[in-house]
Amino acid sequence: MASPMSASPAEITAAAAQLPAFPLAEAARSLQQIEAAFAEAAKRAVDLLVLPECAYPAYLLGSPEHYAESGCLTSDQFLSRLSKLVAKAGLHAVCGFVERRDGKLHNAAVLLGPDGAVLGVHRKSFLWGDDLKCFSPGERIEVFDSDLGPIGIAICADLRSPEIMASLVDQGARLVAVPTCWVNVAAKSGGYSNPQAEFLVEARAREFGVPLVCANKFGMESPDLGYCGMSLIMAGDGTILGQAEPDREQLLVAEVKPVDGIGRDVPHWAAVRILTPEDPVAPAADGQRPITVAAVPDVLVEADRGRLTDAGILDQFATQDVDVVVARMTPGTRTAAFELHLRAMGMTAITAPSDCRVMYEPFGSFGCVEAEHVMSFAPLRALALDGAALLVALSAADEPTVLRSRAMENRCWLAVTHDRGATIVAPNGAITACGSTANPEPVVATIDLSESANKLVFADTHIWDQRRPEVYAAATHLGLDV
Repeated sequence: MASPMSASPAEITAAAAQLPAFPLAEAARSLQQIEAAFAEAAKRAVDLLVLPECAYPAYLLGSPEHYAESGCLTSDQFLSRLSKLVAKAGLHAVCGFVERRDGKLHNAAVLLGPDGAVLGVHRKSFLWGDDLKCFSPGERIEVFDSDLGPIGIAICADLRSPEIMASLVDQGARLVAVPTCWVNVAAKSGGYSNPQAEFLVEARAREFGVPLVCANKFGMESPDLGYCGMSLIMAGDGTILGQAEPDREQLLVAEVKPVDGIGRDVPHWAAVRILTPEDPVAPAADGQRPITVAAVPDVLVEADRGRLTDAGILDQFATQDVDVVVARMTPGTRTAAFELHLRAMGMTAITAPSDCRVMYEPFGSFGCVEAEHVMSFAPLRALALDGAALLVALSAADEPTVLRSRAMENRCWLAVTHDRGATIVAPNGAITACGSTANPEPVVATIDLSESANKLVFADTHIWDQRRPEVYAAATHLGLDV
């Protein structure tokens, strides 16, 4: 693990090698592509080269038996070959590979120094889809020291777990390398789409304040599975320093500043919930019906008077069959009267934080937080673990990438009010409704809370089944005084 005293250069030249996908039977071609990437990186005086997830031999192994019979290099043989490539190029490198260790297979990534020495190996913790057919999860989250400073590694779906990123930054990572196989999930033929490339990487950078270097594959590895390319180099403030095309080989190079991560204020109750192995509470799926939610921009609310600026808005809600009204108000007698008035109209009002508790209403369960608890993943994560189907944030900054990530990482509906707007986000991270700040008006959407009960994000990939609180607890305290 990196020492807190580890120093980093003020700026480094980082590269993400976007490589073509080949099936396991063509592992030799993958090795040729890796060798070519090192040669090109050496020509361009790269300090850190990041290669994709399972760059060798392939991502789709079929089964452990099929991998064993494939005739490809063993993990030890590959690391020996890789070490020589690194030493010849004279740079640092992070490369994804299939590792056999103690009789188990791991989806792993190795960090090597410019002399070819292994500085650390990270084993993927959040297993995704086909991972589950072959790989065992990693049991440690570590940061590795290097001449470039402390480097963390997150492999593909690891980035979907905010606890993993928090653990890396808490241990002093000043840059995170992301070997990945972002699957192309575009609905239309010829299109390219993946939520990590589109908003999650930026959200992680904005929340944790460190740069990320993400190397993906492109093309089809099987008739049923292909990758979206779009490799990314992201600055610690969420600025895109470079992004590759979706459909071609590319060595993406950018100047990156390793930086100390942002220390977010994590409430004690949220950290305790996340780091303890108490089972998640499942939101009720049976008996749910679609409900209509209205989120009101703050500018349309007289918070201290417990009312909206235009009483006609409530009449409008009545004609729209609104079930839930989200509007930030100051707790007190007037707000209580407003809530009673809405209840008489058949609506539920959410006007203040739910005091770190999940609340239950006839429409379903919800949890509500203040603005300062949105940029940290922990409060909404804790409420989702306690069974909230609807997450609510009041007076939050209009940060679409962060809000989309909050909904997706918890597989919950999210309703947010801003100063002059509002946003409603679906459990898959899609923005269902948002308002115009130029013309503030309530945002109304009909949502199905039963979708929040479905925590499957991919075939056999359940977000809570992939949760490893004992690993997070060993890697980070999330602000707990222990």
